[in-house]
Amino acid sequence: MPDRNRNWDKTPEAQEYRNKYTREHYDQITICAPKGFREILRETAQAEGLNPSQLVVKLVNKHRGTE
Repeated sequence: MPDRNRNWDKTPEAQEYRNKYTREHYDQITICAPKGFREILRETAQAEGLNPSQLVVKLVNKHRGTE
């Protein structure tokens, strides 16, 4: 996962490159959860030093035994 704190190049070409890379290497998943769950997920991820996506991937991999 790229370092989100890094000062990324903000040119349109750089943004297009990042978008293309993301499309080719990641799946986007939408989930429905009860109201308020988004904040719980954010807080839990932050406590683990992760972003919400990383936390979900980590938990699924742990559940599958592929951590």
